[in-house]
Amino acid sequence: MTGVPPAPSAVAAGTATPSGPGAPVRSAGPVGAWALPLVTLGFSIGVLPALVFVVVLAVFVVVGLVAGGLGGAAIVGFLTTLVGGGAVAAQPWLVIVPVLLGVVAFAAGIAGSVVALRRRGHPAPHAVTWSSAGIGLLVQLFVNGAVYFVLTFVVAAVVEGGTGVVFFGGDPAPLTVFVLCALAVTVGLGWLVWWLFGRVFAGRASAPPYAG
Repeated sequence: MTGVPPAPSAVAAGTATPSGPGAPVRSAGPVGAWALPLVTLGFSIGVLPALVFVVVLAVFVVVGLVAGGLGGAAIVGFLTTLVGGGAVAAQPWLVIVPVLLGVVAFAAGIAGSVVALRRRGHPAPHAVTWSSAGIGLLVQLFVNGAVYFVLTFVVAAVVEGGTGVVFFGGDPAPLTVFVLCALAVTVGLGWLVWWLFGRVFAGRASAPPYAG
């Protein structure tokens, strides 16, 4: 007995103590529940339109370099058609603002996930975030596509009295139902993929190195 009181444990002090894969795995799922919806929204209205614009513009630039004057005329015609028609020409912010907000939402989902996982003591926040976001985007695209197919078929059969797949048209009710279903699917998939990759990368980090 030295008379020196034991030091308070890290748990009692309120600090993170990642003693194994258990703690980070429990925290990874809830992070994905809000991160994937942000990433999906941002990719859909911001990143994807920006990428499409850059790719199409690059194609026209290449055509212009190869074909000379004809390609240059094509570029001018493309840009004139893109920004010179109707509402876009009168109010370009109708396109610019959603794209900017989408890029911000995508960046917030990625950066927020990394910060949240790091604060929870996960050993690989970047790997979990990028792996989960990539797989989550693809999976939710197929799942929500199936939800859209089923919902439009039901609307055609029940509401409109016919069969087949139809678009929602001007009726806001089925479109609202689809948005809510897509949000629920994305939240659930986000929780699942973040939990899964959180478990995978936490297990790798805690595994002993291979001695060879």
